[in-house]
Amino acid sequence: QFKLLLNSVKEEFGGSGTSADATLKAASEVEFPHDYGMGNVVVDPTEPATGSGEDPTQAPTQAPTQAPTQEPTQTEVKDGKVTKQSDSIYLIDVTDAIGVKVTANVGSGTNAQGCIGYMYNGNWTQTNYEQTAGSDGTVVVSADVPSGVTQVQFQIWSAIPSSVTAELIFATTVEPTQAPTQEATSPTLKVTLWGDADVDGDCDIIDVITVNKDQLGSLSLSDQGALNADVNQNKKLEFGDAVNIMKSLVDLVKLPVEA
Repeated sequence: QFKLLLNSVKEEFGGSGTSADATLKAASEVEFPHDYGMGNVVVDPTEPATGSGEDPTQAPTQAPTQAPTQEPTQTEVKDGKVTKQSDSIYLIDVTDAIGVKVTANVGSGTNAQGCIGYMYNGNWTQTNYEQTAGSDGTVVVSADVPSGVTQVQFQIWSAIPSSVTAELIFATTVEPTQAPTQEATSPTLKVTLWGDADVDGDCDIIDVITVNKDQLGSLSLSDQGALNADVNQNKKLEFGDAVNIMKSLVDLVKLPVEA
C-alpha cells in the first residue's frame, strides 16, 4: 500500500526533479527497527503517534460530582394551648415541640417565683425561676422540652397572673438539595500543524506512514492527529490525505488543500 502511495505521488510529479526525486528516494529507503506487518515499511514505536489513539493532553475534563448540601435545621414557632388548672398551675400541651416560652402577666414591678416542670422517664424534672416584671408587667420563662414529653406545667407561687400564654418551638428539617452535576466536557480541538498526524510538532514522512497505517487499521490516530491529518478538509481521514501530505513535503501543494 505504501508503494502504491509513493507511485501515486510520483505520477503527480510528472517526471523527475531534484527535490522530488530526493524526497521519494529518502521515503523509499526509510528503515525502522521493527516490522509491524507492512513489508519493509514500518513505524518506529518510539514515535508519539503509534500508541493509544488518544492524545493525553486532550482528555475530557470530568467535573467532580458535588455531594448533596444539607441545610441547617430550622425552627418554627406556634401558639401553644394553655389550660389553667389553678391560680398557680397551668398545663401546656408540648407534643412534638423542642422548646416552650411562657409569658405571664403579673403586673409591673411584681416579683414572680415558680418553676417549669414535666415528667420525663418516670421522674419529675423542674427548672425554677425568679423574675421581677418590667414596665409591661410580664415575666417570660423558657425551657427546652425533651423528646417524648407531651405536657409541661408552668407554676407561679408568688403572684396570681392575669393571663398566661405559651409559644411552642418546633424543629423543621430541610430536605438536602442535590447540586446539579456538571457533565464531562471535551475541549474544542484546533489544528496545531497541518499534516502533523503523530502530533510531534513536525510534518514529515512519518506522518504519511502514520496516516497510511491508520487507513489499514494498524493503529488509530488521536483526535488531534486525525484533525491535523485531514488536510483535504472533508471531515474524514483517507489515503488522499496521506498523498497530499507527501506532496507538501516536495512543495507540490500547500496544506491544507481544498476537498
